[in-house]
Amino acid sequence: MENISAYPIVSSLMIKGRAFTFRELGREDLSEMLALEELVIDDMEKKEDLRSVDQSVHIRRLNVGCTYGVFDEEGNLVSFYEHTFPEKDPQEKNLMEGHLPVEELSKVVYAARCVRHPSEQYQGYSLMAVLQQKILSVLSKKGYEYFCGTVAPGNIASQKSFEKNGATLLEVIRTYGDQVRNVMAGRIKREE
Repeated sequence: MENISAYPIVSSLMIKGRAFTFRELGREDLSEMLALEELVIDDMEKKEDLRSVDQSVHIRRLNVGCTYGVFDEEGNLVSFYEHTFPEKDPQEKNLMEGHLPVEELSKVVYAARCVRHPSEQYQGYSLMAVLQQKILSVLSKKGYEYFCGTVAPGNIASQKSFEKNGATLLEVIRTYGDQVRNVMAGRIKREE
């Protein structure tokens, strides 16, 4: 597969009359990503629905995956989505193993982490679903055909984000220290 970061994308999004900017994130955005992640986790009733990960995990994903963010009109990061490529990153398990022929596994992208600012001013814009759709559009042009990820059973917003992009429940697994997670998976929709 082609190197995704060789194709940086910056675009404006108008959602329900509000302007957002969508762009690939880099290491220079790490402190803002960590602050947003901490804010989101602190706001959650069930902290186990989105466990904190070490800074080195974000750095690895920035280096070998693709991470895109959405910024509001003032330039504040309000959502980010990390995707990794299991065939390039041995630390990421390919959740599609056993569900696809071996020769198709190199075409899988793993939706590793998505966070959205918890403030009500960012609710109702489907930012996670829109962000995932934009990323999947970029990835489909690079030869990726499938996407998957894990979602905590009570995380309705993430579940809907996957479903809006055509994913369905593949299986239920125990991971992250015996936490129950739904594995969502789907075929990336090709733009005509």
